[in-house]
Amino acid sequence: PIKRKGAPFIEDPLIEEAQLQGDYPAIPNGSGLAAHIVIRLYKAIRFYFKPILQDHGFKSLEDFLFLATLGWRSNISKKSLCRMNMTEIPTGIDIIKRLLQQDWVIENENPADKREKLLILSDKGRHKLFEIFSQPQPIED
Repeated sequence: PIKRKGAPFIEDPLIEEAQLQGDYPAIPNGSGLAAHIVIRLYKAIRFYFKPILQDHGFKSLEDFLFLATLGWRSNISKKSLCRMNMTEIPTGIDIIKRLLQQDWVIENENPADKREKLLILSDKGRHKLFEIFSQPQPIED
């Protein structure tokens, strides 16, 4: 266990691991620690989850996130989908095009605005999400 000078004792396996790897004291405390943990989680997701997604035909993690978003939120505009996933519009449009080419997403005309297209998950896209979520992959060392 690590005890910082002048700080109350906190048992934190993340800090202990960082100390063993020589990264301590580069790990911040307080709100900086929260940001550090989020970044580590993101890296872990990319490291472990990206190969699984590639095996299922996804080009990127973002492609999967767009599809997963449509799994719980349907009939949304391309712009809204990009904003929900915090992606720039041109990049998001490219992702949407890939999902449309895979037949994982369907584009429908917006009855309220004929210029806008609304996106929904296709049966094939729903099956793809179910396939990924129902087959846990082992994490290898």
